[in-house]
Amino acid sequence: MDVNLLVSYDPKAGYMGGKNEIHDVLTKIGDQKSVQELLVPGIIGVKTKLDARQVVEDVRELFLADPLSLNSTLKWVPVDAWCDASVQEIVKIVKDDVKDLITSDDLYAVEFIKHRGELHHDEVVDAVVSWIKGKVNLERPQKIIRIELFDKKASVTLLRPKDVFSIAKT
Repeated sequence: MDVNLLVSYDPKAGYMGGKNEIHDVLTKIGDQKSVQELLVPGIIGVKTKLDARQVVEDVRELFLADPLSLNSTLKWVPVDAWCDASVQEIVKIVKDDVKDLITSDDLYAVEFIKHRGELHHDEVVDAVVSWIKGKVNLERPQKIIRIELFDKKASVTLLRPKDVFSIAKT
Protein backbone atom coordinates (compact mmCIF):
# COMPACT_ATOMS: atom_id res chain seq x y z
CA MET A 1 0.00 0.00 0.00
CA ASP A 2 1.39 3.36 -1.02
CA VAL A 3 -1.45 5.33 0.54
CA ASN A 4 -0.15 8.37 2.45
CA LEU A 5 -3.48 9.90 3.45
CA LEU A 6 -6.65 8.48 5.01
CA VAL A 7 -9.86 10.39 4.41
CA SER A 8 -13.13 9.59 6.18
CA TYR A 9 -16.33 10.50 4.39
CA ASP A 10 -19.93 11.03 5.46
CA PRO A 11 -21.99 7.87 4.83
CA LYS A 12 -24.83 10.10 3.58
CA ALA A 13 -22.53 11.44 0.85
CA GLY A 14 -21.40 7.92 -0.04
CA TYR A 15 -18.18 6.68 -1.54
CA MET A 16 -18.56 8.60 -4.81
CA GLY A 17 -19.30 11.86 -2.98
CA GLY A 18 -16.18 11.40 -0.86
CA LYS A 19 -14.04 10.34 -3.81
CA ASN A 20 -15.13 13.30 -5.94
CA GLU A 21 -14.54 15.79 -3.12
CA ILE A 22 -11.06 14.39 -2.46
CA HIS A 23 -10.23 14.68 -6.15
CA ASP A 24 -11.55 18.26 -6.31
CA VAL A 25 -9.63 19.35 -3.19
CA LEU A 26 -6.36 17.74 -4.27
CA THR A 27 -6.67 19.19 -7.77
CA LYS A 28 -7.22 22.62 -6.24
CA ILE A 29 -4.04 22.33 -4.14
CA GLY A 30 -1.84 20.87 -6.86
CA ASP A 31 -2.28 17.12 -7.41
CA GLN A 32 -4.35 16.14 -10.42
CA LYS A 33 -3.23 12.51 -10.43
CA SER A 34 -3.92 11.23 -6.93
CA VAL A 35 -4.94 7.58 -6.65
CA GLN A 36 -7.78 6.57 -4.34
CA GLU A 37 -8.99 3.25 -3.01
CA LEU A 38 -11.75 2.26 -0.63
CA LEU A 39 -10.06 0.68 2.41
CA VAL A 40 -13.23 0.02 4.42
CA PRO A 41 -16.68 1.57 4.12
CA GLY A 42 -16.27 5.17 5.25
CA ILE A 43 -12.51 5.50 4.65
CA ILE A 44 -10.71 6.19 1.40
CA GLY A 45 -6.96 5.69 1.13
CA VAL A 46 -5.26 8.32 -1.01
CA LYS A 47 -1.86 8.25 -2.68
CA THR A 48 -0.82 11.82 -3.39
CA LYS A 49 2.48 13.20 -4.63
CA LEU A 50 2.02 16.10 -2.19
CA ASP A 51 3.26 16.12 1.41
CA ALA A 52 0.35 14.58 3.33
CA ARG A 53 0.77 16.85 6.38
CA GLN A 54 0.74 19.91 4.14
CA VAL A 55 -2.40 18.59 2.44
CA VAL A 56 -4.09 18.36 5.86
CA GLU A 57 -3.05 21.94 6.64
CA ASP A 58 -4.30 23.13 3.23
CA VAL A 59 -7.63 21.35 3.76
CA ARG A 60 -7.98 23.03 7.17
CA GLU A 61 -7.30 26.47 5.63
CA LEU A 62 -9.71 25.76 2.78
CA PHE A 63 -12.45 24.81 5.26
CA LEU A 64 -11.82 27.78 7.56
CA ALA A 65 -12.00 30.16 4.59
CA ASP A 66 -15.17 28.51 3.26
CA PRO A 67 -16.92 25.95 5.51
CA LEU A 68 -19.14 24.93 2.59
CA SER A 69 -16.08 23.79 0.62
CA LEU A 70 -16.27 20.37 2.32
CA ASN A 71 -19.59 18.57 2.20
CA SER A 72 -18.63 14.91 1.95
CA THR A 73 -15.31 14.41 3.74
CA LEU A 74 -15.06 14.51 7.52
CA LYS A 75 -11.48 13.74 8.55
CA TRP A 76 -8.06 13.88 6.85
CA VAL A 77 -5.13 12.00 8.43
CA PRO A 78 -1.58 11.55 7.05
CA VAL A 79 0.06 8.10 7.04
CA ASP A 80 3.79 7.55 7.61
CA ALA A 81 4.15 3.80 7.10
CA TRP A 82 2.31 0.59 6.28
CA CYS A 83 3.07 -2.92 7.46
CA ASP A 84 1.50 -6.33 7.82
CA ALA A 85 -1.09 -6.35 10.59
CA SER A 86 0.96 -8.13 13.22
CA VAL A 87 2.23 -6.95 16.59
CA GLN A 88 5.81 -7.74 15.50
CA GLU A 89 5.60 -5.64 12.32
CA ILE A 90 3.95 -2.71 14.07
CA VAL A 91 6.58 -2.78 16.82
CA LYS A 92 9.33 -2.95 14.17
CA ILE A 93 8.10 0.32 12.64
CA VAL A 94 7.85 1.92 16.08
CA LYS A 95 11.40 0.80 16.94
CA ASP A 96 12.89 1.80 13.58
CA ASP A 97 10.99 4.99 12.76
CA VAL A 98 9.17 6.38 15.81
CA LYS A 99 10.84 5.72 19.15
CA ASP A 100 13.75 8.13 18.62
CA LEU A 101 11.33 10.95 17.75
CA ILE A 102 9.75 10.86 21.22
CA THR A 103 11.97 12.13 24.02
CA SER A 104 11.64 11.31 27.70
CA ASP A 105 10.09 14.79 28.22
CA ASP A 106 7.39 14.33 25.56
CA LEU A 107 3.78 13.62 26.47
CA TYR A 108 2.31 11.06 24.10
CA ALA A 109 -0.69 8.85 23.44
CA VAL A 110 -1.18 5.69 21.43
CA GLU A 111 -4.36 5.49 19.36
CA PHE A 112 -5.32 2.05 18.09
CA ILE A 113 -8.19 2.10 15.63
CA LYS A 114 -9.41 -1.27 14.45
CA HIS A 115 -11.47 -1.08 11.28
CA ARG A 116 -11.05 -4.78 10.51
CA GLY A 117 -8.60 -7.35 11.71
CA GLU A 118 -7.56 -9.86 14.32
CA LEU A 119 -5.31 -7.83 16.63
CA HIS A 120 -6.51 -6.61 20.00
CA HIS A 121 -6.10 -3.13 21.43
CA ASP A 122 -4.21 -4.06 24.58
CA GLU A 123 -1.69 -6.37 22.94
CA VAL A 124 -0.72 -3.72 20.37
CA VAL A 125 -0.68 -0.75 22.75
CA ASP A 126 1.27 -2.62 25.45
CA ALA A 127 3.88 -3.76 22.92
CA VAL A 128 4.30 -0.23 21.50
CA VAL A 129 4.42 1.57 24.86
CA SER A 130 7.27 -0.65 26.04
CA TRP A 131 9.56 0.98 23.41
CA ILE A 132 8.69 4.64 24.07
CA LYS A 133 10.58 6.88 26.52
CA GLY A 134 8.03 9.68 26.98
CA LYS A 135 5.16 9.98 29.41
CA VAL A 136 1.69 8.75 28.51
CA ASN A 137 -0.89 11.55 28.50
CA LEU A 138 -4.20 10.70 26.91
CA GLU A 139 -5.77 14.11 27.60
CA ARG A 140 -3.22 16.52 26.10
CA PRO A 141 -0.52 14.60 24.23
CA GLN A 142 2.18 16.46 22.33
CA LYS A 143 2.62 13.47 20.02
CA ILE A 144 0.29 10.66 19.02
CA ILE A 145 1.26 7.26 17.70
CA ARG A 146 -1.75 6.37 15.57
CA ILE A 147 -2.14 2.77 14.46
CA GLU A 148 -5.03 1.87 12.17
CA LEU A 149 -5.84 -1.73 11.35
CA PHE A 150 -7.32 -2.65 7.97
CA ASP A 151 -7.62 -6.44 7.81
CA LYS A 152 -4.14 -7.67 6.85
CA LYS A 153 -2.45 -4.23 6.80
CA ALA A 154 -1.81 -1.59 9.43
CA SER A 155 -0.83 2.06 9.16
CA VAL A 156 1.53 3.58 11.72
CA THR A 157 1.86 7.36 11.99
CA LEU A 158 3.51 9.73 14.44
CA LEU A 159 1.32 12.82 14.67
CA ARG A 160 1.05 16.09 16.46
CA PRO A 161 -2.57 17.00 17.24
CA LYS A 162 -2.52 19.64 14.47
CA ASP A 163 -1.62 17.00 11.85
CA VAL A 164 -5.22 15.73 11.77
CA PHE A 165 -8.09 17.74 10.31
CA SER A 166 -11.56 16.82 11.55
CA ILE A 167 -14.66 18.85 10.77
CA ALA A 168 -16.10 17.76 14.12
CA LYS A 169 -13.17 19.39 15.98
CA THR A 170 -12.99 22.61 13.97
